[in-house]
Parts: sequence; C-alpha cells; structure tokens
Amino acid sequence: MAVNCKYYSASRVGIGHARNFEGLHSDLRTARNLFVSNTGASSVVKYLSARKRGYEREVVPANVNTVGYTRGQIREAFKIYLGKNAPSTVI
Repeated sequence: MAVNCKYYSASRVGIGHARNFEGLHSDLRTARNLFVSNTGASSVVKYLSARKRGYEREVVPANVNTVGYTRGQIREAFKIYLGKNAPSTVI
C-alpha cells in the first residue's frame, strides 16, 4: 500500500501534487494507493478519478466520516496483506 498525505494550511493541493502521486504509483506498483489531503481541488479529483486512483480529501480530525473511511481503507489493505502472508493473524 502507498499512502501520500498532504497537509496545507494556506494553499490548496494542486494538479502537480496529483501528478506526483501518479509518479509514485508508477514507481512502486502497489495494489492499493491512496492520496490523502486536508483540502480538495476539483482538478485533483478529476485527475485521480480518470486514472482510477484512490483519494480522500478534507481529512481532518473534526471530519469523522473521512477520517473513518481513510482508516478503513488502510485497515483493509493490511488485512489483505496479512491474509496473503500470515493467514493466522487477525487485526
């Protein structure tokens, strides 16, 4: 699993960040990829959606829905990994 997290307080996440994430995906070739940011931009969403990349935006502690969903995505990736490599381990 590859997770690329971006936290910005003054500026917004831009298309360049999405392109960098696409490069990370190409380099790592992992089965599950997730682009996580505390802000969102329609250009980033369109770019990642067109390439079928996972993303979650507006992930901040106060937004329990996005935090919970992101946590669930990470948990699912670990479950799949452990199921393939250590079938007796349960998380």
